[in-house]
Amino acid sequence: MIRIAICDDYMEHAIDIKANISGVNGEIITDLYDDIEHLFSEVRADKKKYDAVFMDMEWEKNMKSGVDYVQMLSEMDCRARIICVTAYTMKYIEKLFWNNVEIFGVLNKPVNRESLQKILEKLQADNDRLKEELVLSYNDTVFKVKINEIVYIKSNVHKIIIYMLDGEQSFYVSFRSICSKMPKHFYCINKGILVNLNYVKRIEQDDVILTYLKQTVTLPIARNKKKDFKDTFFEYIG
Repeated sequence: MIRIAICDDYMEHAIDIKANISGVNGEIITDLYDDIEHLFSEVRADKKKYDAVFMDMEWEKNMKSGVDYVQMLSEMDCRARIICVTAYTMKYIEKLFWNNVEIFGVLNKPVNRESLQKILEKLQADNDRLKEELVLSYNDTVFKVKINEIVYIKSNVHKIIIYMLDGEQSFYVSFRSICSKMPKHFYCINKGILVNLNYVKRIEQDDVILTYLKQTVTLPIARNKKKDFKDTFFEYIG
C-alpha cells in the first residue's frame, strides 16, 4: 500500500491533488498538510512513514520556499521520495540539484491526471524494485545484492566492482553480463561505468555527479553519451 503526504499552503490545492490521485488509484492513502511543521513533527517522531511527499514549491504564506522544506526533509533522513509540484520547474529544480537534494519527480501546475499517473506508476515500480535482488555466484558461493542499494558499477580488468550504500564488492564476472541483468534505470555512461539513475544529482559538462549517504562521487561521461543520457535522465525523473 502506497502512502503519500501532500504539502501545500493552500489546502484547496492539496485537496485537488488528492482527488486526482484517488481518480487514478483509489487504494493510495493520502495525508494533507498545509502546515509544514506538522509534517516535520510527524517525520521526526517517526509516527508516519511515507512512500512519497508531494511538495509544493511556492509557499506564499511562509518565509521559506519548497526548496528549503525539501532540503530540511533530506536532512532528517526522510526516506520518502520527493515529488516537486510547481509552475516554475527549472527555477526550483536547478536549486535542488546544486544543493545535492535528491528528487524523485516533478509535477507541473496545474497537475493533470496523465502526468500524475506516470508519477504514481513510477512510484509503484520503485516500490517493487526495493524487493529485487541481483544474484551472483563465485567459487560455489552465492551473493545477493539489493538492486536499489547499488549506486554504480565499474569494470576493472577481468572483474567488476559494485559500489553499494554499505560498501563495495568485487566479482569475477563480465561487465557486459552484469549490464544485461540490470533494470532500465541503470545507464552505461562510459566504457565500463554503469550508474543507477536514482542516485544521479546533476550532470556537468564532462561528468555525472552521484550522491548517497552524504557522499559525492564524480564519474566521467563519454562525449557521445551526453545527449542521450540527459534525455534518459530527465524522462526518468518525470
